[in-house]
This record gives sequence, structure tokens and C-alpha cells, in this order.
Amino acid sequence: MGNMCTSSHITRENGGMMNWPSTTKVIRDDGKVQEFKDSIKASYILSRNPNYFLCSSESMYIDSCAQQVPMDDMLQLRHIYFLIPSSKSCVPFSLHDLCSLAIKASTALEHTGRRGKIIGVKPYQDCKVQGNKYNNPTHTGLKPE
Repeated sequence: MGNMCTSSHITRENGGMMNWPSTTKVIRDDGKVQEFKDSIKASYILSRNPNYFLCSSESMYIDSCAQQVPMDDMLQLRHIYFLIPSSKSCVPFSLHDLCSLAIKASTALEHTGRRGKIIGVKPYQDCKVQGNKYNNPTHTGLKPE
């Protein structure tokens, strides 16, 4: 997640490019995604999700604890944020954790354009890590609810 880059375009399966809408995405630990077309303060999200903190997808690394987004920060457009349970604030991310979050983020990107709506994504249960490779025989293993 730390080496994830932000772009204004998404490549479609057929190789064509489409514009990535200027939105902020917040992904909850249950896989549900909320998309905002305007910048919002972190406090807005956190006030509606007690016992959670926000973490930017660009500041997540293996074997490092999550860097919490301060309450007064404005969430940036074209960025993805994760709501993480407060109980995990001092727990370093494992490769398995980041794989699971990357799958949720990938699924969220497939649903761009559903601004302001929450879409459900079933949590990925079969994520397997072998050595430093992520084993994903079923592509994503996630299906929108």
C-alpha cells in the first residue's frame, strides 16, 4: 500500500483508459466503501465511526504500525483511506493485512462513479501468503453485495 501510486486514470480490462473521478474513498473494515465528491474533514468520518481511526493508503507498510490521519486534516480527493479498528492502532501491518486491504481498494476502484453511495464488499477470507508472494487463485475472491 505504501508503494501504491495515485493516478487520474484507470486502465480498463480492454486496455482503454478512463478518467478516475475526483473523489475521496473511505473503506471500512467490513469492506463497505463510501465515496465523496468533495473534500471532507477526517473528523466527519471519525465522528460517525467511533472506535476507528483513518489511515491513508499511501502510508501503509509491511511491519509498520498505521499512521493515523489527524482529526483536523482534510481528506484529499483521489485518495483512498481505510477505517481501521482502534484496537489495531499499534499492531504492525502484515503482508496478509495489506493484501486484504489492497483487494478491498481494488474492488472500490471498480465501482467509481457511485458517488456518495455505500457499496458492500464481502471481506476476503481466503487470502493466503506464501513466502513473499500473494497467492490469489480466484482473482479477487470478492463479490459486491
